[in-house]
Amino acid sequence: MKSLILSIVLIGVFICASHEGTAQPEQAQVISKSAIDLKEDFSASDFKLAVVGKWKSVFNADKTKRNIQNLEFTSDGTASLIITQADNSEQYSGSYTITFDREPGVGTVTVATIAINSNGSNPIVLSRVSFGLHNGIPLKEGIVLRIDREPYGVLKRQNKPDAGNSK
Repeated sequence: MKSLILSIVLIGVFICASHEGTAQPEQAQVISKSAIDLKEDFSASDFKLAVVGKWKSVFNADKTKRNIQNLEFTSDGTASLIITQADNSEQYSGSYTITFDREPGVGTVTVATIAINSNGSNPIVLSRVSFGLHNGIPLKEGIVLRIDREPYGVLKRQNKPDAGNSK
């Protein structure tokens, strides 16, 4: 019985050690161009891979708030987005960096901040970015890209990267 408990503890230690991440900012990069299924508890490198693609809004917060309508992250580290508020629309594009609000780990939602450096202006900061379900859309829609601070976003992937599609 003691050896069973010891074995379980050792397995847990090795799993934790193999999932250590970094909270330092890193230029966005894609490790691989292969398809990745969305989930909530990505490793740092898989999260960076999972955001690559085109995203479209499936839910808007209050129209008096800034909402992201379209968002695209490319494998070469650039992003573009359209933000609306009431009847106004603004478009931004530039390189992006991803930092993690806490260390990514198995069993915890991976939460990041993404800064988009838009052509010499102040960076557009997307805060509390994660993958998960959202109570404002039907459950059948599945996991979406969530941005839980203004500018808000609940976005569904429009394309799934694969070996022949790097954007």
